Amino acid sequence: MDFWQFWHHVGENILVGGLVVELIVVIIFHDSKKAERIGNVLATVLIIAGVIIENVTGSRADEVVRRMRSPRSFTIAERKKIVPCLKKTPKGKVFIVSKANDEEAGQYAQKIIALLKAGGCDAEPKPPGAPTPMSFGIPGAFIFVFDMKHAPQLATSIQQCFMSAGYVFGGGTLPQDSKSWVGQNDAVIGVGAKP
Repeated sequence: MDFWQFWHHVGENILVGGLVVELIVVIIFHDSKKAERIGNVLATVLIIAGVIIENVTGSRADEVVRRMRSPRSFTIAERKKIVPCLKKTPKGKVFIVSKANDEEAGQYAQKIIALLKAGGCDAEPKPPGAPTPMSFGIPGAFIFVFDMKHAPQLATSIQQCFMSAGYVFGGGTLPQDSKSWVGQNDAVIGVGAKP
């Protein structure tokens, strides 16, 4: 976004420069018709260039902002990569937990569950009342296992499937209090706030 913002500001400055040139022409060169015409042409070119740059870069920056504000989801192309890959993963239970009081994170968690189920995984939300592996105040998505030194093939396969579509989940070993409801061959995907 910084790239488009930079050029948007350049366009604004060119536009302002064109208006300043127009003002200078009116004030200083009003007696010389030739200087006035040259100044007017220069000012018009600057104004037009500024407006064009603003319009092009402004719409690009607006699109970036729209994408940043829209809820996370998976494109059809991403689903076409992830789902067939998931169908090849070892079977096991995958629990999904999202950041509390974050509607977008909860919706994204439901999309992940749907994607996992479409790939044949046994996926469901964390059991009610079960402790969560972390508070998920950190943006992003994470995959947790019972013991990271002996990560189940299910978890590494899921990670690889999502990576094939450009998604990288952080991860680690579950805290001790979360191990009471997660089996050694299970995985937990945690969804934090939107990055």
